[in-house]
Amino acid sequence: MMKKNKQPQRYTLFTLSTLAVCIPAYASSTPQFNTRFVHGTQNITSVVQIARNDGLSEGTFEYDIYLDHSFVETRNVDFKRRQPQGKPQPCLSADDLRKYGIKIPEGNADTCVELTALIANSRLTADANYQRIDISVPEAFLLSTAHDAVPESAYDDGINAAFVGYNANTTHLIEQGQDHDSVFASFANGINLAGWHFRNQSTFSYASGSGRQWQAVSTWVERNIIALRSRLRFGQTYTDDDVFDSIQFTGAQLTSDENMLPDSQRDFAPVVRGVANSNATIEIRQNGYLIYSKNVAPGAFDIDDINPSNQSGDLNVSVIEADGSRRNFTVPYSAVPNMLRAGNSRFQFTAGEYRDGYSGGWRPRFVQGTLSYGLSFGSTLYGGFLTAESYNAIATGIAQDLHQFGAISFDITTARAQLASGDTSTGQSYRFLYSKSLNQYGTDFRLVGYRYNTSGYYSFSDTINEHNSWSSGYYDIAYDDPNQQLRFPGEEHNKKHYYTTNYNNRRQRFEVSVNQRLWDNASLYVSASQQNYWHNGSHDRTIQLGYNDTLGKINWSVYVQDTRNQYDYQDRSINLTLSIPFDFMDSRGFVSTNIMHSQQNGDSYSTSYSNTAFDDRLSWGVQGSTTDRQDSSAGVNAAWQGDKMNVQGGYSAGRNYQNMNMGISGGAMLHAGGVTLMHSPGDTMVLVEAKNADGVHIQQQNGVAIDGNGYAVLTAADAWHYNVVSLNTADIGAGLDIPQAQKKIVPTEKAIGKVVFETFSGRNYLVNAVMPGNIAPPVGANVRDTKGRSHGLVGMHGALYASGVEDNSRLEVRWGSHANEHCFIQMPDNHNQPVKKIGYTQITAQCVGS
Repeated sequence: MMKKNKQPQRYTLFTLSTLAVCIPAYASSTPQFNTRFVHGTQNITSVVQIARNDGLSEGTFEYDIYLDHSFVETRNVDFKRRQPQGKPQPCLSADDLRKYGIKIPEGNADTCVELTALIANSRLTADANYQRIDISVPEAFLLSTAHDAVPESAYDDGINAAFVGYNANTTHLIEQGQDHDSVFASFANGINLAGWHFRNQSTFSYASGSGRQWQAVSTWVERNIIALRSRLRFGQTYTDDDVFDSIQFTGAQLTSDENMLPDSQRDFAPVVRGVANSNATIEIRQNGYLIYSKNVAPGAFDIDDINPSNQSGDLNVSVIEADGSRRNFTVPYSAVPNMLRAGNSRFQFTAGEYRDGYSGGWRPRFVQGTLSYGLSFGSTLYGGFLTAESYNAIATGIAQDLHQFGAISFDITTARAQLASGDTSTGQSYRFLYSKSLNQYGTDFRLVGYRYNTSGYYSFSDTINEHNSWSSGYYDIAYDDPNQQLRFPGEEHNKKHYYTTNYNNRRQRFEVSVNQRLWDNASLYVSASQQNYWHNGSHDRTIQLGYNDTLGKINWSVYVQDTRNQYDYQDRSINLTLSIPFDFMDSRGFVSTNIMHSQQNGDSYSTSYSNTAFDDRLSWGVQGSTTDRQDSSAGVNAAWQGDKMNVQGGYSAGRNYQNMNMGISGGAMLHAGGVTLMHSPGDTMVLVEAKNADGVHIQQQNGVAIDGNGYAVLTAADAWHYNVVSLNTADIGAGLDIPQAQKKIVPTEKAIGKVVFETFSGRNYLVNAVMPGNIAPPVGANVRDTKGRSHGLVGMHGALYASGVEDNSRLEVRWGSHANEHCFIQMPDNHNQPVKKIGYTQITAQCVGS
C-alpha cells in the first residue's frame, strides 16, 4: 500500500537559492526560466517540467480544501494527469463536491470530476507550496448555507479515553495561639467511550473540628444526536431557565444544542435587505466594529447570517458599489434572550426526580417540556408545561423585535399547587422583558419585571420549599445568620429560625439595568433589583452604581452598593479603586489602591503591587491593608502555570493571626498511548501526539508542551468549530523533522479529539548526489525515503537537503515515471556518533539503480 504523505515540494534554502538564478524577477502568468543558466539538456528539460507542473506531482498527498476562500477540510487527495503531457490535477469526486455544498447533478458519480468542464466560470487550483486546493464556483451553483457553516463530515467524535481533574486548596490559620486547618478539593472525572460521555463531579472537604466529608455533586452520561441538533443526557443535571425556573434533578433529558449551529445562525439577528446596482461589497458594523462583509451580485440581496457582537446595538450597513460609491443605512437591532431567528427552534424535554444538596426533604417526580420557535417578522413563540406530584403549570409567551423601539417579550404562567398545609392554590405569573440600545447616546437599556398577580401562584421550587418547611401546623423558616463573621477555614454559618402560619411566596420582582458610555474611556452603569413577598411585606433589594474612567495611564473607578434582604440585614458601601502602571525589572506591573467604607464593616484601606515573569507563567504580588479598627495586615502571593499543573501559594499576617495557603490544580488523561498529565480538564479537549518531540510547545495554550512519551493535551477546545493545533517550530531541535506542524480538527461537544503530527528523528544531511558516469541527477527530481516521505527536490549539481534521516536508510531520487528514471542513495550508518545539535553533515553519495 502506498504511503500517503504531504505533497513533496518542501523547497530547501539551498534548492531555492539554486533555482532562483533560473527565474526572472518580473511577474508573468507562466513562470519563465532562463535556461542559459542551466547546464545539460536533461536539466533544461527538468526545469521546464517544473515550470509546467507548478511543483505538482502524481500521487496521494494531504491538502487543505478551501471553497471561496473559506476553509472546508484537510484530507488526502489523489493527483493524476488528464493528458500524458499535462500537469497533475487534484481528483475530487462528485460526492466530495456535493459535501462541500456545490450543486452537482445527482446522476453524476465520477470519482475525478473535471469541475471547470461541468460548471462554467468555475475554478479548481492547487498550490503545492501551501498544500492548498482552492475551489470557486458561481453563487448559483452553491447550496444555501451559512458562510461559517462546518460540514458534518468534518465532525470528530474523538477517541476512547478517561481523565481526572483536580483542584485542591489547603489553609493553615494560627489565631490567638490556636491552629485551624482546612482542605478542600474538587474533582472532575470523565470517561469517553463509543460516543458516550460519562461525567462525575465530586468534592472532598476537611476542617479542624468537623472531620472529613466526601460528596458526589453530580454524575451523568450523555451523547450528541447530530441529526436532531440535540443532546441526550441521563443522570444528575439541571433544566434551562428560559421558560420555567432552573431546577436540579435526577433523570433523563433531551435538549437542543444551538452550539451545533454556525455562529451566524445562533442568536437572533434581523435580516438585512437592500439592492446593489453592480457587483458590490456589503459591510455591516455594530458599535463601530466591522462584523460582516460579503460580495453580492447586482440586484436585491437578503443577508440572514449575521453574527452580532452583542444583543443590542444598531447595525450600520454600507453598500459599496463597483465604482467605489457608497450608500449607508441603519437597521435597528435589539434582542431579548428568548428571541430566535426565523426557522430556528429550541426545545428541552425532561423527566426525573427533583434533587438538591440537602439530605431528606420532599423530592417529587416531574415531567417538563419547553419549546421556542422563531417566526418571520422578528417574532418568536415559546411555551412549556410542567406536571408533577401535587403540581401542574403551563406557560406561553411571545418575543417581538420592535425595530427602532427595541425588543420585548411577555409570557404568562398558570400553576396549580397542592400545598403541604392541605390547601390547593392556583395563580398566574406575568413576566415582562424589554431591551433597547440607543447608539447615538451610547446607552444600553434593559428592564425586567416579574409580577405575581395573585397570592395563589407558586413556582415549582416555591411548592417544594413550602412542603419542606411545613411542620405540625406552621412553617419553620431557617436561614443563615447574616451578621455572623466567619473566621476559621471550613466554618459554617449558624442557622436562625422564624415561625409563621403563612408561607411567604414571591409576589413581584423588578430589575433594571442601564449602561451608559460617556466620553473617551468613561462609562457609567446602574442596576437595581427588588423582590417582594406575600403575607409579610418584606423584600430583598440591591442597588449598584458604578463609574469607570482613565486619567492619563491611571485607571480608576467608583462603586456604590446598597443591599437589604427579607431577614432585615442591610449594608451600604462605597468603594474607590486606582490602578497605576509601575514597571519593575523590565516587566510591567501595577500598583492598585482600594478605599472602602461599609456600614457593616467600617473603613478599610489596601494597597498591592502585582507583576508577571517568565512569559506570564509566573504571577506574584505583595499587599498590605488596614482598617479603622486598627486591624493591619500584610501578605505575599505567587502562582506558577506549569506544563502539567498550576501551583499557587500565599502568606499573610496581621494582629493576632497568621495565614498560610497553598493550591494545586491539574489533571491526567488515560488513553491508548498511556497516561498524560495536563492542566484542569475542560468540556472538550484535544490529545496531541508528536513522537520524539518532547519539549515542543503547543501554541494554542500557554505552558502546554509535548511530554517524554510524545503527548500533550489541549484542555480548552471549541466544540463544533475548526480548532487550529500548531507546534512551536522554534522548539524543534536538530535531528527532528516535522513536515506539517499545523493541523485542524472539529471536535464534537465533550469529545476528546486526537491530532497526530508525523515526526521523523534522525540526522540532517546536505548530499552531493552523483550518478554513474559522474553526472548529477536532474534538477527538480523528487527525493523520498522508503516510507514515502518527501525530502524536497534536487538542486543544481545534484545537491539535496534531507532532514530527520535514519541511519543506514535509503533515499529514492525520481525524475520520471519510467523504470530507468530513478536511482537510490544509501545513507551512512552513524549510529555510534551523536546527532549534531545544530546544522547538518555534508556528504557525497552515489545514486545508483536498485
